[in-house]
Amino acid sequence: MNKRPVVVWSLLAACLGLFMALPAKAASLQLVTNNWGRTGVPSYINMYIYVPASVVTNPPILVACHYCSGNASDMFSLTSTGGIVAACNQYGFIMIFPQTSQNCWDVGSSKSLSRYAGGDTQAIVNMVDYTVNTYQANSNRVYVTGTSSGAMMTEALLALYPDVFKAGAEFSGVPAGCWAVDYVSSDEWSSPCAEGQVIYTPQAWAAIVRGMYQGYLGSRPRIQLWHGTADTIINYENQNEAIKEWTDVLGLSTNATLTTNLTYSSHQWTRQLWQDSCSNTLIDAWSEQNGPHMTDADLNAQYVIPFLGLNEAGSNDPAVPCVPPSPTLQVVGGNQVVLTWNWGTLLETTNLPGPWTLISAPPCYTNIGTAPQQFFRVLNP
Repeated sequence: MNKRPVVVWSLLAACLGLFMALPAKAASLQLVTNNWGRTGVPSYINMYIYVPASVVTNPPILVACHYCSGNASDMFSLTSTGGIVAACNQYGFIMIFPQTSQNCWDVGSSKSLSRYAGGDTQAIVNMVDYTVNTYQANSNRVYVTGTSSGAMMTEALLALYPDVFKAGAEFSGVPAGCWAVDYVSSDEWSSPCAEGQVIYTPQAWAAIVRGMYQGYLGSRPRIQLWHGTADTIINYENQNEAIKEWTDVLGLSTNATLTTNLTYSSHQWTRQLWQDSCSNTLIDAWSEQNGPHMTDADLNAQYVIPFLGLNEAGSNDPAVPCVPPSPTLQVVGGNQVVLTWNWGTLLETTNLPGPWTLISAPPCYTNIGTAPQQFFRVLNP
């Protein structure tokens, strides 16, 4: 009478043992069929997501934007080859893979280059919001990367939504706003920009970016720029113009803090770093000598993941907030003063506590006072 229960228990234990011995189901790229924020944005855009088997609590988010004629699956393959998906599995962050069926991303229309105006850019931000709410992801640690058209989207998102994205890494892209020049919506193309013919001053580029979010005085995202000098599709001149744009936006000198020549991925590169006074790298620019479109280091995790800080734990972006030094003031004569400072953007007001107006990037600003009183401060980028 006592043997039967023993046999049943033994069989049950054996079955449980077999069940427990099965490997955990591997994570995979998944189409999001729920409403991730489709209302009011282009219907040709879909959301794919990759959630690793071991996701950390309050995980960071990395958005990966594909190139023209590519799709989410292609981008997943590229980021797998480059080691980014492996880093995702190791560090437990979540990846979003937006997909457009319109060949290229729209980074040239007024709808897409305006905040929450129903364009491609808003669709991606809606995906971020969905991920934050659905997976309790960390809204303070959202990053973006992309190649070619996806690189253009990366720069556009950083410019439009500095309150959403902390940093980005782009490969063979263009400055934010450049693609709007002679943009042909039917082809999703801007010939002047692609050919490197759109040349502006740093101040003019920065004005385009600041105009995308007027009145914004918060911190600006860090950016990593990769481009081949022999790119025949997106002219290398766009790398120089992007550097001009982001140095001014971030309140940095046009001269790099450090320039080195090195061999990486069996190719020759020039690397330029722009750092703030706390040694945070705000711009990390890589130029591959005689490199093609889609560089020979595209989406390689070795430098991308540390720059974005995705290899570090914590609830906040690992870049240490840096308080810029106060500007020095020299009275030239009468009511004319000259202010000098090393980094950060100068703001001015005639009344405290404000409002403050952005007026200049470093290193020097000459003011001829016209108001009874004027106040100046340097903004942390």
